[in-house]
Amino acid sequence: MKTLFIDFDGVLHPNFAGMLSEPGEPVEITLAIPELFIHVPRLAEIIQPYNVEVVVHSGWRMATPFADMLRLLSPIADRLRCTTAPNLTRYEGIRCLVEAEGIQDYRILDDVAGEFPRKLPELILCDRELGLSTPGVEAQLHSWLNR
Repeated sequence: MKTLFIDFDGVLHPNFAGMLSEPGEPVEITLAIPELFIHVPRLAEIIQPYNVEVVVHSGWRMATPFADMLRLLSPIADRLRCTTAPNLTRYEGIRCLVEAEGIQDYRILDDVAGEFPRKLPELILCDRELGLSTPGVEAQLHSWLNR
């Protein structure tokens, strides 16, 4: 089983779009903002043929109940496993889960290189404004998924 760790702002929608809503707001309000979560359907298409689970490491994990995340990420809700610990940094939360669960085959989609060690091979870096549509990101995902 492959595991994909995902951030929201700057990955699933442009970073500026995250300023249009506050994590933890009612799902109906968040879903009414067209700029938010625009890349979720494409991510669903990419991972659909593969045995891959999704773990959220986004800052949204600190204020958004898991049931609401399932609704926000409905095209991939069946793949959504959990979130990383809210009291840890992005990377610490990922490392903790990887070690505790023995996860060996994973990638991290994020837009902030500074949150991670330099040259981390598992990190797939998105442009903050392009998110998943950043040139080369899909190719990196496909390369990993086809291994």
